[in-house]
Amino acid sequence: TGVLYKSDNKFDCLMVLDGTVLNVKKDELLGNVVEIEHNTNLRTIYYGIDNISVKVGDVLNQGEVIGTSGKSNVTNASNGMLFEVYYNGKLINPEEFYNMDVSTLN
Repeated sequence: TGVLYKSDNKFDCLMVLDGTVLNVKKDELLGNVVEIEHNTNLRTIYYGIDNISVKVGDVLNQGEVIGTSGKSNVTNASNGMLFEVYYNGKLINPEEFYNMDVSTLN
């Protein structure tokens, strides 16, 4: 459903675009979850985050750190992050999202 990033070492998890934190929660399977709303049509979700440095309602800029890589029961990585993108309520491939003109996703 998304892209799994993993490494032998901890890494910072960064905001892909400006946005507002909608939800921060713990999931037994997915680990710590941070959901960001970028506009009414575009949301991103980061799974398996440790050391979360944001809270619901925070308005953040692209490139800001939201936490560090962590562990979930899905990723099988001690330093991983699963990343999903939702556009108009439907999952889109993050690899395609990276190449899109985000100004058209309003």
